[in-house]
Amino acid sequence: MTQTEERVLEHDTIVQTPARNGKQDIGLVISGEADLKLTTNINKLTDSMDTDDMADTNQQRLDRIEVKIDKLADAMISLARTEEKILSMERENHNHFERMNRFSQKLDAIETKVNENAHTVSIINRLSFVGVAAIIGAIVKMLWF
Repeated sequence: MTQTEERVLEHDTIVQTPARNGKQDIGLVISGEADLKLTTNINKLTDSMDTDDMADTNQQRLDRIEVKIDKLADAMISLARTEEKILSMERENHNHFERMNRFSQKLDAIETKVNENAHTVSIINRLSFVGVAAIIGAIVKMLWF
């Protein structure tokens, strides 16, 4: 389709006028007054179509938001469970450290007793060597002298 030049006796003036709803609109000006009938009727039709479309769109958005909120709630529940598990593990670790500290104290006490006993045994060992040496000396003296 090609445009052809037409000869027009009248010049139509199309101006941009503010519509009643505050939006900019294009309308036909006749004798200095805007012809808003056509534009307002078209606006009403598009507004009614937009309302249905907007309702569907809003419903879809609300559904997506609801799904996201459900996912967030599930994540929060999962985080709470995980936090409880971590706290339980920390309590168990604390109990294990306490037990290890008690065992360490017992081991230290046993070590000091072992050291005391080792000292006592070494003294007894020395005394027994001295006693055995004295007995051997006494036997040798009786046999040769």
